[in-house]
Amino acid sequence: MVKPWEPNLRLPRQGTGHSFAINANKQMRIAVLSPISWRTPPRHYGPWELFASLLTEGLVSLGHDVTLFATADSRTNARLISTSSTGWSEDPTIEPKVAECLHIASAFECAGDFDVIHNGFDFLPLTYSELVETPMVTTIHGFSSEAIVPVYQRYNDSNSYVAISDANRHPRLRYAATIHHGINADDFAFREVAAETLRRDRVVNDYVPDDQHTGAKIQNYSARGKEGAGFEADAHHG
Repeated sequence: MVKPWEPNLRLPRQGTGHSFAINANKQMRIAVLSPISWRTPPRHYGPWELFASLLTEGLVSLGHDVTLFATADSRTNARLISTSSTGWSEDPTIEPKVAECLHIASAFECAGDFDVIHNGFDFLPLTYSELVETPMVTTIHGFSSEAIVPVYQRYNDSNSYVAISDANRHPRLRYAATIHHGINADDFAFREVAAETLRRDRVVNDYVPDDQHTGAKIQNYSARGKEGAGFEADAHHG
């Protein structure tokens, strides 16, 4: 059984087999590396960017010194560092791989300014992690295929992985914690209207609900998200 996350988290020191403690009850200098497929938070679809935004704003509200690495049109109360004017999914003139490489490099080039880096940008930032002394926490949103797992395995000893659910854990990886995604409840309005079916705008194969839930009759509510909580098709992440 996975223990709940506790403020005093022990992270591996890059390049060693030893760990050291960081106390989340004290102000920390935190870098949050968001994807740049979309703005952070996204205007419509963009679940990883939405997650990065919620995490960033939550850490700021707790009094931490947070720097968000995201697109230049992002909205945040943290310090914003950008190398791309907007998300590559929103501007066809942007070459995704070029933009992503410059974006990730900008965070690691100033890694020494931070106590910890949070990576919400899949596996590529892991390949930079052993080049710096600053520890990194990576939230793994899922696996697009088994082909990317070797990258996570390669950095098992020098990074801390967080799963978004126990079911989402990969058996060949070690995890520091399971932390379920949260939402900003203020972004969803409660309406007492009956609905005959539960609409599924997009369901990733790994998270298909069973028949009991897809056939459920929703009697008491429907929720509609504000800007930044919508769902549209996207080929980059699920």
